Amino acid sequence: MKRILYFFTIIILSALLGGCAVEERPISGEMVRQLALLPGDAQVIGYMNFDRIKDSEFFRMFMDSSDIDWFRNQEYRDFIDGTGLDLQRDIHELYVAVHNADDDKNREGLLIVKGQFDPQKIMDYVHEQAQSAEYAESSYRDKTIYSIDNHTKAFCFYDQETFIAGEADAVKGWMDRSAEKERAKNDQMIDRIEHLRYKQSAWFTINTDILLRNLNREPIKNMDGLEALRYIAVSMDMDKAFKLHGQSQFTSAEKAELFRDALKGIIAAGKLSLSEDRWLVDVLNAIKVDQKQDRVDIDWQLSKKELEKLRQKKDFPPARII
Repeated sequence: MKRILYFFTIIILSALLGGCAVEERPISGEMVRQLALLPGDAQVIGYMNFDRIKDSEFFRMFMDSSDIDWFRNQEYRDFIDGTGLDLQRDIHELYVAVHNADDDKNREGLLIVKGQFDPQKIMDYVHEQAQSAEYAESSYRDKTIYSIDNHTKAFCFYDQETFIAGEADAVKGWMDRSAEKERAKNDQMIDRIEHLRYKQSAWFTINTDILLRNLNREPIKNMDGLEALRYIAVSMDMDKAFKLHGQSQFTSAEKAELFRDALKGIIAAGKLSLSEDRWLVDVLNAIKVDQKQDRVDIDWQLSKKELEKLRQKKDFPPARII
């Protein structure tokens, strides 16, 4: 079990801190508009095209390998009957943002879900299933906001295609920006994702203040150049293979070079640790690490055949990875 966990630790670390220089597709106009609605000082932002992910052959393989039948059990059927909401059919895209994250006491999160909703039916179901729950209704910009947790958190069906939830102030801020006739592009957010390969599938970026603040473990804390890391960005896609593409940007090319060498050292140590398992070593060999000026890049893919081999290992927990 430790060998498998070590293997995935290397993959995840590499993806978080790198990304291979590849042909990049431009950010869609709709995504630019959605980014403009997120808090401008967000330190963490993420996106998932749920339609693309859930319809992929690779995702279905993961679900088939799980002991839990997530979408066919009676409990889920009852949920659909009660709410009219089928997560497989009716949820299309997700956006998430966290801002003020440099202060743990005042961190604010925001979730935007694009899909098809019947707000009244959903709220009737919520009220029926959680009669003891305490939440308050209020009106803001002619929309109904449901407040919970002493009014610090809230959610709202902005329309039948948009659900928003998070800290009450963040929800209201999103509604304020939605009401503006002209919205300025959020160039800072666009800069953080514009070089990612799979922008239309799933991605997230982290301003490294939140990542490195309490990082004390070996071997990461002593990696040369890590203190000069500005942000990391990761994108992924699933079709007939699982694809991971990430990048990390540093304050200088010199710092990026130092870190690139340290990252390659970690991968080499991983291959040494897994040397008795040739297949895992070959998978690690597929990790491509490169440097382009002040950016360290990585690219990695896991094919259907390779996943099948991994599933055959007794200590492989697919449901936990999902």
